[in-house]
Amino acid sequence: MNKRQNVYVQEKELQQNNFHKSSVLFWGGLIFLVLFLFWAPFQRALFNSGTSDFETPIYSSLLWTSIVLFFLAIGYYFIYRLKDQKDLFHIFVLLIPCSYLLSLIHAASKYMATNSLYIHILYAVFFLLSVYLTQNEIGNSIIKAIFISSGYVVVLFGLLYWLGNGALGDRLVGWFATMADVNNNKTYLNVVMTDSNGSRLTSVFQYANSYAAYLIALCLIALFYIVKSRKWYTILPHALMVVPMLVSFWLTLSRGALVLLPVTVLVVMLFLSIHRQVMFLIQIGFALVATLIILQKITNIGIDVHQHSIYSQTASGWLVLFLTSLVYTVIATILQMYFSPILEKTFSRFSSRKYITILLPACAIVVVVIGAILLIGDTGFKNILPENVKTRLENINLQQHSVLERGTFYKDAIKLWKDYPWIGAGGGAWAALYEKYQNNPYSSRQDHSFLLQYLNETGLVGLVILLFFLLSVYYFYIRGYLSDSSDRKDANFLYFIFSISILIHSMIDFDLSYVYLGVLLFISLGGMISGTGSYPLRFQVNDKVVKTLYPTFLIVLSFILFILSAQTLSASKLFIKAQEIVKTSRNYNEIAAPLDQAIKKHPNHPGYVLENPLSKIKLLMQLYSQTKDEKYYNEAWDLLSKLKQSEHHNLIAAFQELAMLKSKNHLLEAYDLVNQELVEFPWYIEMHENSIELGTELGDRARQDHDFGKMALYWDHSMQEYNEVLRKKEFLKTLPKGQNQGRNFDVTPQMAYSIGQIYFIKGNYVDAINMLKPFVGTNFDSLVTKMIDIWYLSALQKQGQNDQDLYDKLVSADASNKQQIQELVASNFITK
Repeated sequence: MNKRQNVYVQEKELQQNNFHKSSVLFWGGLIFLVLFLFWAPFQRALFNSGTSDFETPIYSSLLWTSIVLFFLAIGYYFIYRLKDQKDLFHIFVLLIPCSYLLSLIHAASKYMATNSLYIHILYAVFFLLSVYLTQNEIGNSIIKAIFISSGYVVVLFGLLYWLGNGALGDRLVGWFATMADVNNNKTYLNVVMTDSNGSRLTSVFQYANSYAAYLIALCLIALFYIVKSRKWYTILPHALMVVPMLVSFWLTLSRGALVLLPVTVLVVMLFLSIHRQVMFLIQIGFALVATLIILQKITNIGIDVHQHSIYSQTASGWLVLFLTSLVYTVIATILQMYFSPILEKTFSRFSSRKYITILLPACAIVVVVIGAILLIGDTGFKNILPENVKTRLENINLQQHSVLERGTFYKDAIKLWKDYPWIGAGGGAWAALYEKYQNNPYSSRQDHSFLLQYLNETGLVGLVILLFFLLSVYYFYIRGYLSDSSDRKDANFLYFIFSISILIHSMIDFDLSYVYLGVLLFISLGGMISGTGSYPLRFQVNDKVVKTLYPTFLIVLSFILFILSAQTLSASKLFIKAQEIVKTSRNYNEIAAPLDQAIKKHPNHPGYVLENPLSKIKLLMQLYSQTKDEKYYNEAWDLLSKLKQSEHHNLIAAFQELAMLKSKNHLLEAYDLVNQELVEFPWYIEMHENSIELGTELGDRARQDHDFGKMALYWDHSMQEYNEVLRKKEFLKTLPKGQNQGRNFDVTPQMAYSIGQIYFIKGNYVDAINMLKPFVGTNFDSLVTKMIDIWYLSALQKQGQNDQDLYDKLVSADASNKQQIQELVASNFITK
């Protein structure tokens, strides 16, 4: 036994002894992990949306994680030693939240940046917990079992909804899941979503693409467990779930996941022996055939349920799915018990040959290309697929909208990063800033790339730390994997499959905005590190200092995290309480009491202060509108001013400030504000509209004061803004044919009215007519439409023309309109 092997054995013996000494910590950590992995997915997978609607279970997770970190830190006084290279990862992982702490310096949104910091501390804790627990064989076995079984529960939950048994699903998870109140019934929302592509299965994620990525990981794990097994009872649970998972995968209608599935399969296959590679492909082949046989029926049942409310085929759907899964399970078991040993013996003579394991994946690439041609090309093969799936496959090309839009997101993300290159703009940077950098008026608070999102949030410093951490984990794992025996290779391979699957797909989507998936990723990374060999450090450290300082730091961190998470969780629950009170009461004091406490515990929370319908500023402005009591306006203004100090790029805050200034007739301040905000929100037509409207009004006031210099400045700027709108409108016509424009961006009636006024007052009546004519109408309840009609008819009369039909309708609706027209026709404005 060489020196390193001897160190490895000693290390393992020490670990086992330490686990025995710390059994309470060990079993307590396992119980927490088990409960978390079953609870977290049903909290909408802990989606980090950057809004108050999704934050409560995240804060709850942080609270419990801080408690776990405290006890883990206590255990580290007894078990942690900085003797081995992989022990460094306990320290390296803490650099990831440190990069988020550093990015707070330039945080675009303090609220989202702080939440991201908390979440990445949580990830670090789960990594440490995973390393600790998976070093023990029993702990590793339990974690893997829960990892898989909790995933299978998520799959079955999704199928319950798809096949029309959503009420049963609600009863099963309603006592602990995040449920919504729909017509006095508690239900888990959007397990199946319907969009322009039809009904799509999303399960707990409420987003089909991330669910598809999760299914890829689960399915490959199940197939790995099948091909490595020889006993029917170890094959059975995984084989039974392969067909339901593949059916669910197709039902997500995720094109990106379909494209990346072969890539992920090939990466996983590179780490399998040649006979396992063959069995892996055979098992996938049989599973795909079984899935495609029943896919049309299962798809039709879901469409009947969710688009037509027809439930008559629910039972037959479950029967078909179960029987097909059972048939595949029998086939898979026979193959593994009788054919696989023969195959292994056949290929054993080739196993020692160099690069033999690369040969089959290389051949598989050819098979994938042929399969892609059959499915996407003009062949009859794709006709076996359901119509909605076939349509999605036909649309897989580089010119379809999701590819083009992602390309735009990525270019805009690079533009954002260039302004915050080193430490980023904090967590949630894209959501807070994308509107400043966007190429066209799309709406997407996610940039659909984990790597670019991370670059925006933490800059080059954070990205280098993350990549160094990930590459180091994979280097240590792969080095150990290649040198280990077959049995030890298998022990932690599940973690490799999951991590690589999620990371590959997250390059083109926002999977890791789901804290649940992030936790699973860091558990997997921890499991990979604990499964590597032992390599002594090349330098000496003071053991007493390390085993004192490191756990002490973790204890301090756990206290800080506990206090902060308890405070934010309490605030979130108080806000929920206020939302419940408003359902039964309109008493301001009753509603404001918990709302004020929430703001006190979590100051400048945009959801509590402004963004939600039930927010403090919204309530105060309603009271001000009803009572005209200035104290309500002043309190709202103070809250808004404080909010803007931490939320520098908040669109809702900008519009709220603009509305409040206009309500007080502070037009100059409103004008300055809107022109500042145009830099932040250049594709919001409302900003351009307000700039033109306010410029026109201020210019007219200057004209009335005979300050023609100011008048010219204001009106010239309004004309420039109008021309900028026209320029941007023309630019949108140059977007690729398949790319969606996003929000509407066009000349509005208010813009036309303002520019039409300028033309009219200057005596350019033909231009005024041409500007106003497209927007004339008979909706006289609209003040803007009525004023457009008045100025349009006046301009016509100035030119000796008339629109008698419109004139008659306008005057009959309100006789005073006739006098306004007469006054405008008789006017002779002085403009210089």
